[in-house]
Amino acid sequence: MRTILLGSKHDVYPGLIEEVKELSKESGLLLIAERWFSSRPHPRYYVPKELLEELMEENPSCEALLIPSELSVNQYNKLAVLVEEKVEIIDRVNLLLQVFEKRAVSWESKIETELAKLKYLRPRLQASLKYSLKKERAGFFSTGEMEKEELIRDVKKRVQLLERKLKRRHEIVKKQIRQRAQQQEIPLIPILGFYSTGKTTLFNQLTGNNQPTGEEPFVTMAAKIGRSVLFPLPLDFADTVGITLLPVEILESFRITFEPILYEGIAIITLDLSRSENRIIEEVSLVKRNIQYITGEKVGVETQNKGEFTLIPVFTKADLCETPFNKSRDVLETISDRSSRSRDDNEPLVFTHSFEEMAFNKFVSSLFETLQPFLSSRIVETELQDIEPKNLSAFYDAGHVKKVTYEENGLVSISGVFYRNKLDKILAKRY
Repeated sequence: MRTILLGSKHDVYPGLIEEVKELSKESGLLLIAERWFSSRPHPRYYVPKELLEELMEENPSCEALLIPSELSVNQYNKLAVLVEEKVEIIDRVNLLLQVFEKRAVSWESKIETELAKLKYLRPRLQASLKYSLKKERAGFFSTGEMEKEELIRDVKKRVQLLERKLKRRHEIVKKQIRQRAQQQEIPLIPILGFYSTGKTTLFNQLTGNNQPTGEEPFVTMAAKIGRSVLFPLPLDFADTVGITLLPVEILESFRITFEPILYEGIAIITLDLSRSENRIIEEVSLVKRNIQYITGEKVGVETQNKGEFTLIPVFTKADLCETPFNKSRDVLETISDRSSRSRDDNEPLVFTHSFEEMAFNKFVSSLFETLQPFLSSRIVETELQDIEPKNLSAFYDAGHVKKVTYEENGLVSISGVFYRNKLDKILAKRY
């Protein structure tokens, strides 16, 4: 679809232009013209009328107008009237939902995406009908008032149906969360971040999985969980959907995707070093906003405050940055919510998929060292005696067995670090 990109410089934040171009390419839009005007967005039409008319005359083959910001319902319909409905109006939220729809595979992601699209559509249909009744041109479809009223009723019924389905699924998920939280056998650490920041690549390296990866936005549209045995203790990690800026009512539709995996109060956040420092800092701010909305908890970077959700930064794509360690230190000093941080603190966690084995092992060791304070209440280091050799495998599953000693009586003594809850269950069976 031949498209004109038209936006206000006042709405530009770090990474917006690159994001819109990536998303437009993914959704199949062909940008034939691009213009950024210096004035503030028009309160009624968003764009200056004269500039729009000029662009439309210069590009008569244009089929769509792409606005890189979220249009209000009024702006959307007024703009449609202005272009006489000859071209499709696509704002940033609509563009994101088109990509989500294209990428959605699982039942949950399809339902969430459809619900989000209908919530986006409904107020625009209602406003379109209002304009039609005022003898103005329709702002969304060129159908009559009766058809619009019927369509609005159908959309309302469909939204209610999808919300009921997701609510039932949400109750099941919450039950599973409570059961897992009560068991607390192995921690689940989500890998969060903006789209295309290397979340799935890191997940695959840590867990040995082979989930699809790519530079395209939103390759991953559903959470995937895998276990890593690279650390002294087994750890579960969750690959997640890429985060971006969404209106709250749209974000609510995707709550079930994130809520089940955020109960530990800690997550890794991937930060792409090939992006500008300002963009990375902006992305951290948006990730914190989304997590706080979903969990209701205050969110900090590198903090260990009780009752506060903590993000552990991992800097990715170091091979695409000339000075990865200097840049990661600079960013970390800015985004860290620790009471004090200096360059003398622990080195930033820097990851790239092209690591040699020795470098990757060092990264894994540093990551576990960073995570260990958050695991301290869950683990115990101890020595155990009089264990039957046939039961050794249970202790290996429970943690890290450092030393095994075979006694003359045929029994075994061991020492190691174990998950407290799993060890208690093993000992309860023995006695």
